Parts: sequence; C-alpha cells; structure tokens
Amino acid sequence: MKKLLVLPVFAIALMGCGSEYDELIDGAISNHHEWSDVDQEREIRENAEIMIWDDGRYISAVFFDEDGSEIGDFVMEHARGNFTEELADVERMRENADVDYRERFGEEID
Repeated sequence: MKKLLVLPVFAIALMGCGSEYDELIDGAISNHHEWSDVDQEREIRENAEIMIWDDGRYISAVFFDEDGSEIGDFVMEHARGNFTEELADVERMRENADVDYRERFGEEID
C-alpha cells in the first residue's frame, strides 16, 4: 500500500519541475518586437538558444530557422516587471555573462 502512495506523490513532484525561468523567458519572447508577425504555430523556444544571467535581469535569445541558420536575436533587460531590449554590444554582453540558466532547442543545458 505504501508503494502505491509513493508513485502519485513522485509523479506530482515531477510535473512541478519546470524551469524557474519559464515565465520570464515567455515574457521576454512575447515582448520581442520581431516576433509579432511570426506564425504562432511555430514553437519559438524549440528553435532558440536562450541564456539568462544576473539573477534573471538579462535574457538573451538567438533564433534559428529549420536549416539551423540564425534568423534573429535579442537581449532584454527585465527590471521592475518591465522588459527593455538592449541595443548595446549584445555579443559582448553574452560573452561576459555569468550564466544562471541556459537552454538550447527547448532543453536545459549546463
């Protein structure tokens, strides 16, 4: 009987295991102006490399097409609930970032 109780508890725990940054990533992507005309059927996060650093203050995404070619990118600053697109040297920002979270094509990577 105890074994039967462990399975549902374990399953519920697994369902709750998502990225703590999911809401932040989705917010940054929806605020990115270039994606306003993109077909909503396309899975944006499944075709992107995403980095978060400075405890969620900065979110970077690089988007790829079906052939694996880069088709767009952004770096957003998240402060006080607002997103602002960074227009400075974003490559340098990414290179110098002490990354808190990274995912590629929808999967978290180290």
